[in-house]
Amino acid sequence: MANKLTLIYPAMHSDLYASNLLYSPLALAYVAAYTPNDWEITSYDEYVDGYVDPDRIDADLVAMSALTPNIPRAYYLADKLRQRGITTVCGGAHVSALPDEAVQFFDAVVLGEAEPIWPQLIADFEGGNLQQVYDGGLDRSVEDIRLPRRDLIHQNYHYPSLITSKGCPFRCDYCYLSLYQKKKYRVLPVDAIIEDMELINRQNDSIVVFGDENVSGYSAKDNENRVELFERMIKKRFSFVWGAQSTIDIYQKPELLELMRAAGCRVLFVGLETSDSDLGEQVNKSFADRIDYKEAIRVIHKHRIGVIGSYILGLDSHDKSYVKQLPKVVKRLNIEYPRLFFLTAWPGTPLYKRLQKQGRITKGYTQVRKDIPNIVYSHFSEEEIREAHNYIKKNFFTKPYIAKIVLRWLFKDPPMVKFFLKVLSSNITPEARRLKKKQWEKEAYMRELIEEHFRGTQLDESETIHKELSGTYV
Repeated sequence: MANKLTLIYPAMHSDLYASNLLYSPLALAYVAAYTPNDWEITSYDEYVDGYVDPDRIDADLVAMSALTPNIPRAYYLADKLRQRGITTVCGGAHVSALPDEAVQFFDAVVLGEAEPIWPQLIADFEGGNLQQVYDGGLDRSVEDIRLPRRDLIHQNYHYPSLITSKGCPFRCDYCYLSLYQKKKYRVLPVDAIIEDMELINRQNDSIVVFGDENVSGYSAKDNENRVELFERMIKKRFSFVWGAQSTIDIYQKPELLELMRAAGCRVLFVGLETSDSDLGEQVNKSFADRIDYKEAIRVIHKHRIGVIGSYILGLDSHDKSYVKQLPKVVKRLNIEYPRLFFLTAWPGTPLYKRLQKQGRITKGYTQVRKDIPNIVYSHFSEEEIREAHNYIKKNFFTKPYIAKIVLRWLFKDPPMVKFFLKVLSSNITPEARRLKKKQWEKEAYMRELIEEHFRGTQLDESETIHKELSGTYV
């Protein structure tokens, strides 16, 4: 009889009705690709579907991938499954940061990337010799990477995603990648990327999200790979357009920008973070301090590529005056779509360790989310920073500014206008509001269930848990 593997993305908070920028995760699709063909695989995704009933799961091995706000749900499921004699494994940033905690709940944990060690983990499980910790690192070769099992990705996501590279060489204090000691940027083989794109193209998706940390790369060798990739994409004439994340210094590569536009790139997600001071000093992101943002965005726009600019609210330099300053800066930069997140301290990061020493980590795991306040801020109470967040967003998206963006792209690229307006609407229809409210009711019940399960333990959040279930995530 074949062994049975169940894959789960556990979630405390569903993203389905919270964002119009919702794209599919790939971690467990890659795990499935490295699982032997004689295993039966079932997958569940609580981010975009209902909650899984652990009493009804039929599996020999259950593998999960979870970020910090969903780790209590993952631990809860693992407790229930292990009571039934089912072996459990978990990967993701949280267990990579706190493996000693995670092994109290799971039979095994995977640190870093799963692909390099998953075949060994399966072999150990089949041989009855499963280890507690498997370390895949963030520096292993990707030359022989397999294609993700796209048939196991949930269909409720708004956009499919793919990756053309892995890793990041920087160590920004707030980024979960900073917790890995051994990591490096690696480009995937172009043949593998193109094969994956052909699969997506056959699904007739019009927009694809590249999940790379930085699509443009860093070294001369990276650039050669990127040029080859985009030239191959141009020849293939894929029917989809795409967006990707990049560092702001991509403006210094005009030839690459030209190729990217011809290959279907229509928007870049760029971490601009703050408008007021030294990023190197505040969050160890010094490479961005030397850049003229207005000139950088002008060059990107010159190549008919839009910019989604990501900003953080709550750095120690941010005071009340910053709240009124930021919308003005964004409008001067001509960013198409600014996104605003609360400063978030992910466990294991330098930021988390620094704030923990200062007594500024006061929330439970379920509140470690970018869309709600989750630390003690230097110049704002929790209520004040919520009000600041609302003020900034309201002043981002004024009618004159929206009209300006629409007119900019109306004749250059009409589909860009359609995409911009779709994202901007952020599911504000009455039906979406009804579904969102219904989802909140389900989440409230699940929170109470898990809170009761862990009452009196290290995961007891009864004193700190915040009852507001909605977030921004737009």
